[in-house]
Amino acid sequence: FKQVTNDSDADTRPAWSPDGSRIAFERNSTIYTIKPDGSNLTMVLENAKDPAWKPDGSKIAFRADRDNDNIDDLFTVNADGSGVNQVTDSDSQVKTVAWSPNGSRIAFERGGTMYTIKPDGSDLTKVLENAENPTWKPDGSVIGITADLDGDETFGPDLYTITPNGSNLTQVTDTDKREG
Repeated sequence: FKQVTNDSDADTRPAWSPDGSRIAFERNSTIYTIKPDGSNLTMVLENAKDPAWKPDGSKIAFRADRDNDNIDDLFTVNADGSGVNQVTDSDSQVKTVAWSPNGSRIAFERGGTMYTIKPDGSDLTKVLENAENPTWKPDGSVIGITADLDGDETFGPDLYTITPNGSNLTQVTDTDKREG
């Protein structure tokens, strides 16, 4: 157990760089990176939340309300803080961002629906409604998600896999049938 940061503000949402040399994290809606030994703290971008590294380490995806409309959109930024690019412009909150393993798409949840999109903002694809928490299989063939598709919130959501184009939905867990 090693403490990496030492600040009175909360440091949250840690994300390892793909090569393991840096950790991106959020502090007061600002994204920073730091070396795992606690050295070289670098502010990447203010007004930014939930950092997610592109698999080659060149960019960080994040969500932010940069136009002050109280709605977080999806953005990317170069790892050094330059080159901010707005990926989405929508009327509902972007949440839970995840890069595909080859960096060609970003999965995210917006308004209770899972989407994928190219990092330049093109080719928005609706994957599934009532889904969140995307995580890509290492080969990029499917996305793991949580979803409450039976409408019974007694036990909460189940785990599913689905292809990035929204086909081949497979239920992995069934909390309604859970014992004890």
